[in-house]
Amino acid sequence: SVVDSWVDTIQHDDFQRFAVECADEKPMPLSMAGLPPEWEARLRSTWPEGAGLVFMAQSGSFLYDLHIASSDCDFTMIFLSPAEAVAGRTPPSTEFHFHVNAGFGAEKPGQIEYSGRELAGFLVELAKGNAKNIELLFTDKPHETSSVWQELRGLRRSFPAIRC
Repeated sequence: SVVDSWVDTIQHDDFQRFAVECADEKPMPLSMAGLPPEWEARLRSTWPEGAGLVFMAQSGSFLYDLHIASSDCDFTMIFLSPAEAVAGRTPPSTEFHFHVNAGFGAEKPGQIEYSGRELAGFLVELAKGNAKNIELLFTDKPHETSSVWQELRGLRRSFPAIRC
């Protein structure tokens, strides 16, 4: 509608002025990792528009070297949505999941399951000492990463780890 278009224009202009004020003349460039090509098609309907990949790794039993031939393949993704989109009238989704509905311990050989979470929510849980999130910062398993993740990884010993 005309009113929605007008509101979006004002929001966009206000956000741009805010972003310039916050940039302190030299904005820090963030480099995001690209989604591996085989994942682009898989996530086409769930990946938030304009989001950048911060971190992606095979997780679950694989992360702990406990996977066996009948194991599924779990993947964890952390993404960063554009600030303007997050501040918009209809912000993008903050998480997505795909899991096969089978009983606990069911054999799912090679079945790919995944979950993705926006960086802000991940950081809140990290600050609370969520062991699952902290463990991802310490993994030496192969993973896709970005400069944002590398900075977090450099600070990994600063997060509370009493429950880890």
